Amino acid sequence: MYVMKSKILRGCKFLVNFLKEQDQYKFGYDLSVKENKKGPRKVKQIKTLTGEILCEASDMAKQFCDEFEPFNAQYMRINNQISKRCKAIEKASKTLALEYFGLSTELDNLQKLVMQKTEISQFSQLYQGMSDLVRMTGELAVHQGFMVNDTLNG
Repeated sequence: MYVMKSKILRGCKFLVNFLKEQDQYKFGYDLSVKENKKGPRKVKQIKTLTGEILCEASDMAKQFCDEFEPFNAQYMRINNQISKRCKAIEKASKTLALEYFGLSTELDNLQKLVMQKTEISQFSQLYQGMSDLVRMTGELAVHQGFMVNDTLNG
């Protein structure tokens, strides 16, 4: 009686339906039919008479749980291989970069020698440009190795 006088309580369809239905099982059934039509929602949004919610695992969830151990073992094996290869790539890129830096140093030495002995600036500039290009290639190799290891192994 008091519910019908209150506009706020009268606006709550759940409460009005609950009070109109005498059979609580029929009310629960009607509620579950309506809930199933709406589809999945958050658990806290589900309303029940007792406050208890029946949860059943879906076939996909059961399959995932049953196959989790082999999946996890394969995942760990693959992840360890990725980690090992990333570290190897970073190490190899550092070795390669050192070779590039060594080559750049020798090209710098050649550039200085050509400038001192022949004073031909075009050759000197050519060797300096080649040295800069080789040095930048070495820096790129270092950064690529770091990026691969940091991105995939981080």
